[in-house]
Amino acid sequence: MKHEIQEFFNLPLEEKKKFERLAGDTDGYGQLFVVSDEQKLDWADLVYLKTSRPYLRMPVFSKLSFREKIEEYSEEIKELTMKILELLGKAVGIKEEEVKSLFEEGMQSMRMNYYPPCPQPELVMGICPHSDACGLTILLQVNETEGLQIRKDGVWTPIVPLPNAFIVNVGDVLEIPLTKQKNSLHPILDSALLSSHSSVYDHSEELEALKHVDLLAYLQKFSQMEFTEASHRSVVSSEKERISVATFHSPRLDGEFGPADSLISADNPPKFTKIGVAEYYRGFFNRELVGKSYVDVMRITSGDDLKN
Repeated sequence: MKHEIQEFFNLPLEEKKKFERLAGDTDGYGQLFVVSDEQKLDWADLVYLKTSRPYLRMPVFSKLSFREKIEEYSEEIKELTMKILELLGKAVGIKEEEVKSLFEEGMQSMRMNYYPPCPQPELVMGICPHSDACGLTILLQVNETEGLQIRKDGVWTPIVPLPNAFIVNVGDVLEIPLTKQKNSLHPILDSALLSSHSSVYDHSEELEALKHVDLLAYLQKFSQMEFTEASHRSVVSSEKERISVATFHSPRLDGEFGPADSLISADNPPKFTKIGVAEYYRGFFNRELVGKSYVDVMRITSGDDLKN
């Protein structure tokens, strides 16, 4: 699939425009989160697709010549994602059925990113700082050019691409059901993460070796911390292009999400209100992609919020 994605972005602009995102749609080739003519656009080309459930796919999906490889990759990533989600839930005491109920029949989408070289990279941003509005993001580096940065302790930390590795990133949706009081997670070994919230996951020839990795042993490297979202951004190179594929796993669209019922108690009251999944994504896609502005509207700041 890496080769096909590279070939797609190598196409002339007129050819890529055959897959252009239509007004009012999210799927296709072109910029997302454009809300005004004055807005500064990201220094990037992208293709956004809903990949699962199949009935969510838009017509542009069937036009892609490498759609079968996308489907195969999508299924394998879903299997990996559910294993990670269940283990994260187990680590904080969420019942397995709660995790499956929210995510097993959830929506999966994919964003293929192309960041061309820029002669003045300090003046542009590949993707502006943001957090992902999904539960879990799995990022595949198509080439080895650096660009992804994670915000940790107020400092932007570059993530150095590793051969045959995924980057696993916690999104806003997962922060909300998993939120507990700070330092309340089970004490499980020392942290061996690239940042507090993101880590690299070996995928050895993309997918085959996933069947042989001990996920539990891997996730036990999380130390006592909250599973909070990872604010991140992409910077660009003056000399090299960068290509990546982000796969987002989100809750089922007919569901409702908020703090997990099995975590709420008198000592650990909810920190977020509940919201319908479809309503959440309508609000998200109608905003500019900046920081954590949308998830913050769900944060409980007073006793009155609990009554609403």
